[in-house]
Amino acid sequence: MNGATTIQERLKDLRLNKGLKLEELAEQTGISKSALGSYEK
Repeated sequence: MNGATTIQERLKDLRLNKGLKLEELAEQTGISKSALGSYEK
């Protein structure tokens, strides 16, 4: 991770490093898939 990483990139990287799809993360967190997708954009 470099200093220029945005919070959006960091969130997506963390999710992907855990091997989670948006649907799975939504289930585990109780946050809607559309909200999580928006956070990553």
